[in-house]
Amino acid sequence: MKKFNWLFLFLFSFAFVACDDDDDIELDTVDPVINITNPAENAVFTAGDEFEMTADITDNMGLEEVRVFVTGPNGTRLSQFDEEISDFLNDNRNYDLDLDYTLPEDATPGAYVFTVEAEDEAGNIAEQVRNVTVNAAQMDAAGFNSVFAATSWFEDFDANDDTSLDEDEFGGSFFSIADMDDNDAISQTEFNDFAAAFGMETANFTAWDTDSNGSLSQEEFMTGLSGTEMFSDFDADNNDMVNEQELTDGIFGLWDDDGDDFLSDDEFTDRFDTFFGE
Repeated sequence: MKKFNWLFLFLFSFAFVACDDDDDIELDTVDPVINITNPAENAVFTAGDEFEMTADITDNMGLEEVRVFVTGPNGTRLSQFDEEISDFLNDNRNYDLDLDYTLPEDATPGAYVFTVEAEDEAGNIAEQVRNVTVNAAQMDAAGFNSVFAATSWFEDFDANDDTSLDEDEFGGSFFSIADMDDNDAISQTEFNDFAAAFGMETANFTAWDTDSNGSLSQEEFMTGLSGTEMFSDFDADNNDMVNEQELTDGIFGLWDDDGDDFLSDDEFTDRFDTFFGE
């Protein structure tokens, strides 16, 4: 009987200690941390391009799984990558994501969202996204209009929100486009780049620079622009207003260097990124 009592006391003490140990366990409620290092937010690719997706992923206790999804222009979300983490050297606390992508030549143009999702051993989930744009290798006028419409450029400069630009809004808009360093003045280099991209190679910087200070104010630029045919060329219906369709049609025509009714990567990407990119 005495032996039984001692055994009972021992088991009771062990259970009590075990309960105390359970009470000391702290639940992990901290989400993993994801830092996507490539591609950049709002990166622009052309169908057929190759790019690398990289991310640094960490967790305070231990990662369980990393997943990558892509959502295309049609809204469909597809799984691209799913891997359980087993790195005993660092207790599963760090993971370097490195994926190589090759876009199909016939990839649907438009906005894509890449989502990196990480889950830790306690079930906490975090995600980070990258928004990118994919352009067709050969873009027709309708495709260019869609890509342009996806930006907020036109709405930003339509001061009175009437869905059209009058000549003053038109001139002010192109001043902002040409002013690449946003210092409210256009240098001769900025002017030359703008003129080459928008069919104004014969425009004379010196003639526009009426105060001869080596740069163009907004007033000087708009006065010079009003002396060209640019606004009337874009105003296809001759109503003294340029709507977004007329604007994109006008730019498309200027950039279609070979006149084949398509914009190649060479005709489109650098110009669009320079003047209308983020």
